[in-house]
Amino acid sequence: MDENTENIEATENAEDINIAAKALEDIKGHDKIVIEDEETGTEYTLCYSRKMVKDMEKKGITSQYAAEMLSHSTLTSLEKFISDFVMPAFKKEQPKITFNEVLGIWQGIEDKQYMIALLVALFNQPMTALIENPTESRMKFRLV
Repeated sequence: MDENTENIEATENAEDINIAAKALEDIKGHDKIVIEDEETGTEYTLCYSRKMVKDMEKKGITSQYAAEMLSHSTLTSLEKFISDFVMPAFKKEQPKITFNEVLGIWQGIEDKQYMIALLVALFNQPMTALIENPTESRMKFRLV
C-alpha cells in the first residue's frame, strides 16, 4: 500500500468517526427517527425496542454485524444489511411494510452514511441506557 492510499484511508476513517460522534450526540434524548417522503407526505418511524435489540442480538445481528455487512460492498451484503438491521426498525411502527418498500425508501435517503450512524446509535441506546449514569441517582454503592 502506498502513502497516498494510506492517507486516503486515514481521512475516510476520521470522517467515519466524526459522523458516528455527531450521530451519537444528535440521538441523545431521542428514541425514534422519522423519515418523511416529501413527494407523498408519508412519514415512516424507525425505532428499536429493548426486546427487539435482544432478539436481534440472539440472531447475531449487532452494530458490528451491520458494519461488516456494509464493508463487503456487494449488493447481496447491502440487501442483507437492510433486511436484518434496517427493516426491523421500520417494522416496529409499520408492521406491514415490505422489504421492497424499505428498499425504495432507503434508495431515496440522501445522506446514507449519517443515517447508518444514527441507526447504529439508536440500536445501541438500550445498552447505553443500562450503563450510563441515571439522570437522578438514588442508588449508592460502596466497597467493603
